[in-house]
Amino acid sequence: MAECDVLIAGTGSLAEAALFAMATADAGRPIRIAIGGRNADRCTWLTLAANARAAAFSLPNYTSPTPIPWDDVGGLETLVKSLRPRVIIQTASMQSPWALVHNNAWAALVREGGYGLGTPFHTILTARLARAVERAATPTTIINGAYPDVANAMIRSAGIPSPLGFGNIDIVAVAVAAQIGSRTPGDVRIIGQWEPHVADFREPQEKRRNINPRAWLNGKEVPDFMTRFQAIKFPPGSDDSLNQITGTTVVPMALALVSGRSYIGHAAGPFGYPGGYPVRIDSGNLALNLPDGITAEEAIAFNKKFEEMEGLHLDEAARHMRLIGKSRSAMQKYDPALADGYAVDSLEALEQAVSRLETLRTKLLKQPGF
Repeated sequence: MAECDVLIAGTGSLAEAALFAMATADAGRPIRIAIGGRNADRCTWLTLAANARAAAFSLPNYTSPTPIPWDDVGGLETLVKSLRPRVIIQTASMQSPWALVHNNAWAALVREGGYGLGTPFHTILTARLARAVERAATPTTIINGAYPDVANAMIRSAGIPSPLGFGNIDIVAVAVAAQIGSRTPGDVRIIGQWEPHVADFREPQEKRRNINPRAWLNGKEVPDFMTRFQAIKFPPGSDDSLNQITGTTVVPMALALVSGRSYIGHAAGPFGYPGGYPVRIDSGNLALNLPDGITAEEAIAFNKKFEEMEGLHLDEAARHMRLIGKSRSAMQKYDPALADGYAVDSLEALEQAVSRLETLRTKLLKQPGF
């Protein structure tokens, strides 16, 4: 494949869900898809499965495999120039959430300190890809599925064009739409963060914090959202089947950017903002799609205050990520310097944070959990 419309970066369960949804989407014209990663056998299998699905539906969409040189920004730039994708759906991370269920000291540290403790691992591949797209100067939009609530803001702080994001509050929004039987874009609009607004739906009702997002149904705000939709239950963190929803949510957004059609839905981390928001895309242009009565500044401030539940605080003026609360306390036991946080003012600074964290992870993976 010389060029493609959509490059899906990564080969895990999220990439698989996005690929299979894209391969069977009726876009009104053939969609050229590339699936890329390090594992050639996995890419080959996903390619066959996606093309077989398209064939089963008699759709003209076509998928090809491609290697992705994650460790080489220059190689990534060459790849982007060669494929010229209109959209890159980025799903790859240096830390699989499913690996955190194992009994080792690293997984135990993340359980104690919170998922946000590994943020550099979730950010760096997207940051490298965004820098490569910037250098390639192609009309490519990255839609990031690797912790975009926080990662997109860090990438912006590093002086790299911030990607779009998917998943996050859109998972809840489409689940709510399913619950109320709505198929009309914009009926459900929600402002919220992964923590606590999405994560709570993984828990049994008796363990939920029940902190409401800002949510509107048909233009009317719902003050008791978590109570009203308490019947929604997502799989636990050890189960990757939630990606069957997450991977699907990115497809309408990506197709809008490919085809120029409109998209009304949600995005995570748009413009590098924290958390998720209602958005719309018209003729390739992204804008917040907030209900009447709330400003962009109010929406951003609402999501920003939940950052601390991740054990993080991004100081945008200093371009520094601080670990706070449980994250700081947990990290203090192993790396006091890293417990003070890390600079996020450049791609090089992000690479340094990853290197420091990788040294610690390598050590703790050899030790039993505590």
